[in-house]
Amino acid sequence: STGRASVSKTGGCGFKSCLACHFYAIMFSKISQFIGDVRVEMGKVTWPTREELKTSTAIVLALSLALAVFIYIVDTFLAGIMEFILI
Repeated sequence: STGRASVSKTGGCGFKSCLACHFYAIMFSKISQFIGDVRVEMGKVTWPTREELKTSTAIVLALSLALAVFIYIVDTFLAGIMEFILI
């Protein structure tokens, strides 16, 4: 070579399709690395026991029901006050 540019369009990814393939190869590599990292991190998680899960679920359901009843009572009380004021 005498220092001239390559005649072939394939030299140095001259075709756009070649650039696209390179882009997808890099993205696939990054996604694969991410999935591997997720698997490693999920292995470090301390999962609750079945008993802890049952207890937590019961607490959430009981507090949700208590909040619903409280909101119903306050709403009924305020609706009664508004009705008294407006009528």
